Amino acid sequence: LLASATFDPPAPSSWVTALDLAEVLAIRGVPFREAPHAVGAVVAALSADRRDLGDATLGERGDLAISYHLNRLTVSDTHRTLKITADPGGVMNLEGRPYDFVELHFHAPSEHTFDGRHADLEAHFVHAAADGSLAVIGVAFSATDGDHPIDPFVSRFPRESGGSETADGLEDLQRLIPVGSKRYRYEGSLTTPPCSEGVQWTVMQDSQPVGRAALAAYTSRYPDNNRPVQPRNDRVVTLG
Repeated sequence: LLASATFDPPAPSSWVTALDLAEVLAIRGVPFREAPHAVGAVVAALSADRRDLGDATLGERGDLAISYHLNRLTVSDTHRTLKITADPGGVMNLEGRPYDFVELHFHAPSEHTFDGRHADLEAHFVHAAADGSLAVIGVAFSATDGDHPIDPFVSRFPRESGGSETADGLEDLQRLIPVGSKRYRYEGSLTTPPCSEGVQWTVMQDSQPVGRAALAAYTSRYPDNNRPVQPRNDRVVTLG
């Protein structure tokens, strides 16, 4: 889509839509409610002042089931991040509704903050339902020594700038998601018709490790590709 090696992507502060969903929504030309925001601060406020229940609630975990296949992965350089697509893909069921896996991509530092702090890396697993509505799982990663399962996914790049390459072997993307973690959940609705379509966000509370060397390789290629944190406005965030 962006094949030029000299392409200079706009700064994150100028993006109209967050990176993680911009490409999925591009064919519609429809912006969506700006999503990333400080989810951890909601729970911190509850701990400090139990009266602050208008901002957020402690909720149920909700019904979430993930069933990914062992996949042959295609890695693409979008000039803004690494995008990973999968064949044959997989399915996420959220509150009884199936969503097909669309792509995995990354931001460093994280686009969400946790108690006011960014994680070193955030992975977004993007899914789409049959009607085109979207659901995203966010997983935060903290840099540490050693080798970790996420490392090869953020440190292997196509040989050509703006190119794509498909790996020969099969990979298990599902192991990157801490399914037993507590989850922050909120809905980011579209701001223009069809307003009924919302983006269902599930952000895992438990951070996972990423190797320092792998993270350095990613950030040297895509420095500061996170969108600035957005205000919650009227969104309700739950943790369960």
